[in-house]
Amino acid sequence: MKIIASQFLATMFLLMMSATAMAGDNVLSSKGGAFEGETLLLSIELNNEDSVIGIQFDLKLPEGLSIEENDKGKCMYKASKRLDGMSVIARKLGAGHYRFLAFSLQCKPVAGSTGAIMDIPLKHEASLTAGDYEVKAEGVSLSTMNSGSNMNYIHNDFTIPVAVK
Repeated sequence: MKIIASQFLATMFLLMMSATAMAGDNVLSSKGGAFEGETLLLSIELNNEDSVIGIQFDLKLPEGLSIEENDKGKCMYKASKRLDGMSVIARKLGAGHYRFLAFSLQCKPVAGSTGAIMDIPLKHEASLTAGDYEVKAEGVSLSTMNSGSNMNYIHNDFTIPVAVK
């Protein structure tokens, strides 16, 4: 019985690896930037070859940086036209930890194949020392649909350089 189970797991692993290898080039990224005052508009970009139907990522900010909130305490962001028709959710999970989701229950893909998908306004505490900081994007998941049926999940965590002057 153990031999059959391990053969099954090995076969499933190889199938998953080959499906991932066939996926197109899909990358979530940000160039970062420098504060020119109290706020910095952080642009999140998606360059995709496949039809991306879901996006999830966490931003982890160093102490002293945060995402602007509206008067109800909700994270602010501006979704680009590439996300029209998709649900977008942003939540603060803890100190300096935020989660962003964009998805379509109808499997409507992100429009276009390159460029910004959202802008996120960062702010810094007045007491924050001038210098270079890293914002971490973790748990990045892109759900894609190829040929209308099989779904792949692509992960690419990255760091975002941010300078405070």
